[in-house]
Amino acid sequence: MKNLTLMLFILTFPYLYSQPSNDECSGAISVPVNPDLLCGSITPGSIASATNSPQPNGCSGTANDDVWYSFTATNSAHTIDLLNVSGSTTDLYHSVYNNNCGALGTALECSDMNNSTLTGLTPGNSYLVRVYSWSSSSGATTTFDLCIGTLPPPPSNTTCAAMEPICSGSTISFQASGAGGSAPIGNDYGCLSTQPNPTWFFLEISNPGTLSIDITAGADIDYAIWGPFPNLTDAQNNCSSYGPPVDCSYSTSSIEQANISGVNSGEVYVLLVTNYASVIQSIVVNEAASNSASTDCTILPIQLISFEATANSREVNLKWGTATETQCDYYEIQRSQNGLFWETIGFEKGSGTSNIESSYYKIDKKPYRGISYYRLKQVDFNGQFELLPIRSVEFSTNKREINLSPNPTKDWFNISANNSKIKEVSIKDNNGKEVIHLTDYNNATVFINCESLTPGVYIVEISTTDHQVYYKRIVIY
Repeated sequence: MKNLTLMLFILTFPYLYSQPSNDECSGAISVPVNPDLLCGSITPGSIASATNSPQPNGCSGTANDDVWYSFTATNSAHTIDLLNVSGSTTDLYHSVYNNNCGALGTALECSDMNNSTLTGLTPGNSYLVRVYSWSSSSGATTTFDLCIGTLPPPPSNTTCAAMEPICSGSTISFQASGAGGSAPIGNDYGCLSTQPNPTWFFLEISNPGTLSIDITAGADIDYAIWGPFPNLTDAQNNCSSYGPPVDCSYSTSSIEQANISGVNSGEVYVLLVTNYASVIQSIVVNEAASNSASTDCTILPIQLISFEATANSREVNLKWGTATETQCDYYEIQRSQNGLFWETIGFEKGSGTSNIESSYYKIDKKPYRGISYYRLKQVDFNGQFELLPIRSVEFSTNKREINLSPNPTKDWFNISANNSKIKEVSIKDNNGKEVIHLTDYNNATVFINCESLTPGVYIVEISTTDHQVYYKRIVIY
């Protein structure tokens, strides 16, 4: 019996104390970069039996059990997520460096959270990710999944020329970028010493009074408002030469209120909201309780019924429909690889002024590999234009077993399983709190109503009847 025990110990000894292949920086494992925030591609990892590396630790925690990974940036901003963390400790730390094991330099990111957002990256450059437990204790057996994600495209109204209306009785909620550049030079921004991650709106006054607008977020935001302008065209044409704003705030608060007294019918005001915190967050804009003025949105050039972008073999079908159109000259179809830089791929003649439904159809015969973003630029006869909501289509060489569509979405989406049936669905917010839990399914496709969810990014956990668990991301706007 003693001999058998000794033999078992000898056989298992190498595995108990085997160091991971990426225990040192030189052995960093290359991980894929997802084209979105859905984490369709993840890399399993573990700090079990890892040892300290010779590279200095420029961040907090004790890197005595660090493991290394590398990725090549495809965008100027990416996210890092440590998912499914389990084991002897769940308190992990990660840091990011330029890809030079011999001279790491200052960390680009130090994060005690299991997620972080990197900005200012150079597409095509490689970066190192160092993962370790916070504690100085040894012997941790923690496992995790590493996901490198790509941020969604910014709102379409990030430039003054593309400003969108604020309508009385309607709440605007949008996902602000953490790497959206800065507002253009030339305007007098008043109290705003900096103007990072801008979004632009206009308000056309229909009834006079006091204009009060609430702006709410989770982290520091600021605003400036200009006017009055005689009309929207004048407001758009003079952008980059605005004088001092009539109201602004550069406070550290995440809740702001813009106020202008004595506004008159027909006047137009321009509102700039900046995401000073430079983090991805939802910002909500609506009328304050003290507001007595109202804005007019009835002059919108079109009433959009639908806009769809769907993959068909190696082409993308673009379909959209309108209920009404007013002085609509044409539509410009635009495409982008990253949501920042857009190219025109075609035009469709508009219906002028029409009170009947109109349908349009266009084919992109040469879409990008990976993910493509699409939007419509609707142009009036007088040259004014409106940028319509963004849609995305992905062509992947890897067959996925679970798909969420549409994504991003506002109030519903479908979960489809290619090779199995769905048994259970759990949706959690960024804090890990479960917000939706559905069970007892036995279908290949499940409809999810998410009207009750606030805008943001959620993790969807899908359990299938063949005892597999999948993790996907859904973006609610």
